[in-house]
Amino acid sequence: MLVAMAPDGSRTEAHRELHLDPGGYTCPYCHHPVHLKRSRVKVSHFAHAPGADCPAASEPESPEHLAAKALLADEFRRLGYDVILERPHPKYRRRVDVAVRVPGRSGPVFVAVEVQASAISTEEVIRRERADHAGGYLSTLWCFTRSSCPELLVMEPDVEFRVPEEIRFLHRTLSTQVAILDVSSRTMWLTDLARHRRSGDSWFDTAGNEQSSRGYSPRTLRSVERTRATFALQPKWVTPTKQRPRWIATFTPA
Repeated sequence: MLVAMAPDGSRTEAHRELHLDPGGYTCPYCHHPVHLKRSRVKVSHFAHAPGADCPAASEPESPEHLAAKALLADEFRRLGYDVILERPHPKYRRRVDVAVRVPGRSGPVFVAVEVQASAISTEEVIRRERADHAGGYLSTLWCFTRSSCPELLVMEPDVEFRVPEEIRFLHRTLSTQVAILDVSSRTMWLTDLARHRRSGDSWFDTAGNEQSSRGYSPRTLRSVERTRATFALQPKWVTPTKQRPRWIATFTPA
């Protein structure tokens, strides 16, 4: 984790405040002791003591995932957004990677920016989005990294590859481009899978189950069109599959 509670009760970010004493920190989620681990190669972070019984400790994050969260928080702050890194919501078994406050129709609201650097089931995608909605967030903005589907960033000519189910699911249900973050170059890209239809198309129902062919999006691709994006957020009106229209937040094309 990147955030812990300091002895005085303040939130401390490991990658930004390395001058602090390494002792006396606790987990914001379970309140048990954590240790600050400094590193010149990987992102500095906090780690639970061995044997900790905490949901945050049971799902270790890769160095790429930690670096992506730190990068997003820095870029959002550079643009003037109010940011809460790793905002905990124990009631909903959630710890939002990066919570960003944006203008809403009735006042400021938070968007939950979720970094995904590994495979995830569509059921878990739905659970997190519902938890974020119950927690008062405008929407959940998914940001995939290179590890999720490297071909979306580096495409070999005429080489077919399979698009992960969770990416196709989010693209289909939200009818929006997929955000891919290249941590090494600190760049954001948007990809539109609907431009590359192929045989074997499928669709998803509201429970996240893949259904038979309905002429939608490709399970496999041979080419990808990418659009460079900024880290600025913009509202978008979407109509999820068999659901009411709603506002979401997306990254702004450059």
